[in-house]
Amino acid sequence: MKQRPRYVKDKKVRVFRTAPRNVWGYERVFKTYIHPEDCGGLWAHVLHLRQRAEVNANQEQNNVVIQFIIAHSPKIAAGLFLEFDGKTYRA
Repeated sequence: MKQRPRYVKDKKVRVFRTAPRNVWGYERVFKTYIHPEDCGGLWAHVLHLRQRAEVNANQEQNNVVIQFIIAHSPKIAAGLFLEFDGKTYRA
């Protein structure tokens, strides 16, 4: 029997990039969000992988346990970070 994936639909994720800046002679890393702060983030479907998929991903040395499905946006590119449920993920 084929199991359906576990979606948590329509959750807000915050997408940002990091950039080093020189502040008072010290280099600091700042977050720059790709969306306005007042909107709270982008809507996304969040897919938690099942235990069997996690085992297969770990065997391939790919520690994927969660997938984010976000609508196409020209601002989203490789090297960005996502915040969801208090955790940060690399895009």
